[in-house]
Amino acid sequence: MKLNRIKNWPVKERPRERLIAEGPERLTDAELLAIVLRVGRGTFTEGVLGQNATDFAKELLTEFKGVIERNIERTRIFCINADREDFLDRLGDLCMEVNLNVYAWCLMPNHFKSFSCLRTNLRLKKYLKVL
Repeated sequence: MKLNRIKNWPVKERPRERLIAEGPERLTDAELLAIVLRVGRGTFTEGVLGQNATDFAKELLTEFKGVIERNIERTRIFCINADREDFLDRLGDLCMEVNLNVYAWCLMPNHFKSFSCLRTNLRLKKYLKVL
């Protein structure tokens, strides 16, 4: 059984190289998270394979069900740094209000992505309007 390490993949299929060549819009949430994680989940048991970062990211996304993506008709929502700072302030307020844990985020000109986990039974969609 051969280990499915990302460095063994063709260069054009690796998440980091695809990000550089194609931009973040072309990557899946798992690929973007894999870049943030940088490493998968290894094992220290001989003969037991670990997971590469992409497979580990897919597992995390399935377990937490926590990626939020908000596109606004492809219009720019972050034009200047003050827009980003305002958004992060409102996101911080939302986290406190609804007990939301945000582990990672990426702000792009026309949308954002986050790796989040809502720790209550509230419906998150209802609260995203404040952002």
